[in-house]
Amino acid sequence: SPTIINAGEVPLTKLKELETYILDLSYSAEIKASALAYELILLALTPLQQKEIHASLLVQNCVHFLSENYTSPLTTIGQAAKILNVSRNHLSRQFHQEQGVPPTEYLTHLRIQKGIQLLKTTQLKIHEIAMQCGFEDPNYFARVIRKRIKESPSLYRQSER
Repeated sequence: SPTIINAGEVPLTKLKELETYILDLSYSAEIKASALAYELILLALTPLQQKEIHASLLVQNCVHFLSENYTSPLTTIGQAAKILNVSRNHLSRQFHQEQGVPPTEYLTHLRIQKGIQLLKTTQLKIHEIAMQCGFEDPNYFARVIRKRIKESPSLYRQSER
C-alpha cells in the first residue's frame, strides 16, 4: 500500500522469539506469544498511538501476570497492581472497562477452566485439583465448579469418560 509508514528497524530477535513460542504449542507459550505479538504491534505505532493504548498494555500485563500465577492461592489483584505499579482500584477499573469483567472474576475463570481440564484429563483427587488451580478450600472449589457446569466435579468426571 502507498500509505505504509516506516516503523523503523525490524526487531528480528523478537520475531525469532515469537516463532519459538508459536511452535511450542503449550498454553504458557501461547500466552507469551500473544504478549510478544502485542509488543511488536506497539513498536510499530507512533508515540501518540502508544499513549492511547497505554491502558490496554496495562490490562495485557495484568492478564499475563494472572495467567502465569493463577495456580497460587496467594495470587491477588492487589499483587498484580503492585507489580504493575498502579493502584488496585485503577487496575480493576481499567481491566473491567476493557475486558468486560472484573479482574477477580477473570482470575476465578482461569482457575475454573484449569480445574475442568484436570477433571477431564487426570485421575487426581478433587482436593488435589483444587490446590493445583489455586483454591485453598476444596469445598469452595467444588461449589464453584458445580455452579459453572451444573453438576458436581465427581459426576462431571464420570460423564466425561
